[in-house]
Amino acid sequence: MSWRMRRRRRRRRRRKGRRRGGGGKGKEQQQTESQMRWRLKERKRRRRRMKKRKRATTTTRGEEEEMEGEEEKEEEQQ
Repeated sequence: MSWRMRRRRRRRRRRKGRRRGGGGKGKEQQQTESQMRWRLKERKRRRRRMKKRKRATTTTRGEEEEMEGEEEKEEEQQ
């Protein structure tokens, strides 16, 4: 394998900003305080929304125990 081929292989490895937020924006950006505050608020809002969605789909431990109790009663009746 010639040195040129090797160099080409190595260059293809990884770009900035691909796969899991590595690198991201190359140049440093000056952000105003209002922008930073806005982004923080946005992040919080997103996390809250995800939590609500997760809570809607999962059952709590108490609910699971209730369900088990109902199933056992049904089995006893049969």
